[in-house]
Parts: sequence; structure tokens; C-alpha cells
Amino acid sequence: MSGILHNAIKAYRDKYIITGSSKPLIHVLTYVGSGMFFVECTHHYFQTRAARAYTATLEGYLEIARGELRGILARRDEQAEIISEASRRIQEATSKLRGLELELPTYEAKVKEAEERLEKHKASIH
Repeated sequence: MSGILHNAIKAYRDKYIITGSSKPLIHVLTYVGSGMFFVECTHHYFQTRAARAYTATLEGYLEIARGELRGILARRDEQAEIISEASRRIQEATSKLRGLELELPTYEAKVKEAEERLEKHKASIH
């Protein structure tokens, strides 16, 4: 799992301290399920701003994760095509091998016949 995807998942599970503005206000966002966050802070304006910043960060992580997933799916499709082509070639080779196995007795008989003719020829020479 990539670091970015891991961080996005971790962000959903853990508490994070985020500053919502240049002021030193601390906001703690806790994921409470179904895409909802509980935000602790002292002022509603900063609470909303922190939540938006946090949501934008998560959306960024999510978009990066989607891009990674698209890449993984594309590589999977390429690998499936390669495997399919290799499988087709294996089937062709297997078919050719079976054909040769069927012809083997014919070739063995021809070799035996040629050996017999050679022996007769040798015998006629001596």
C-alpha cells in the first residue's frame, strides 16, 4: 500500500491536530463514521475552516489513491493480455506437439524401414 493511501486511511481512523488559520488555535478532528468528523475548537469560524482544510486534504488523498488504483487496474489489464497471449501460444504449441506425437509411429516405421534397407544393402555389398 502506498504511503499516501496509508495516510488517507490512517487519517480516517486517528485523531489529528490541525491549525485552521495563522492563529495558534488547535483543532482536533476525530472520525466518527459515515464520512463525519467531530471537530473540537474554540470558535465556529475556525472549526469550519479546519474542517474544510481537513476535508480538502482527504479529498486530495482520495484523488491520488484513485489515480493509483487506475494505474493498478491498467497494469492488471496489460498483464491479463500478456497472460492471454501466452496461454494462446501454449495451446498452439501443445496442439502441434500432439500432432507430432500422432505422427511419431509413422516416422518410427519409416526409420525402421530405412534401417532394414540399409542392412540389406550392407549385406549385398559383402
